[in-house]
Amino acid sequence: DVTAAVVRSPQPEAAVEHLTEASKFFRRTRRSPLDNITHGRVVDLLYDLYCEMDRFDEAKSVLTKTIRYFKRMGVKTEVVDDLQNRAKAIKVRR
Repeated sequence: DVTAAVVRSPQPEAAVEHLTEASKFFRRTRRSPLDNITHGRVVDLLYDLYCEMDRFDEAKSVLTKTIRYFKRMGVKTEVVDDLQNRAKAIKVRR
């Protein structure tokens, strides 16, 4: 018995909405509900989606917020530097 797979079309707007919700900070503590690695992965996905959708201001904004957050959380310098380089590269793309 073979079950047919259902292929759905991409829904980037819905993905952005869900990822944005997942990456929000708790208001009182200004901390992510996600651990730093998971938060970074969510931000990577958001960044990629925004770039694919030519929404470069939002791509840069999500990186900038994450840079500030990761600095506050004491994340490794190499990780923060990578995010800063990616944010700077957005200017070049325009």
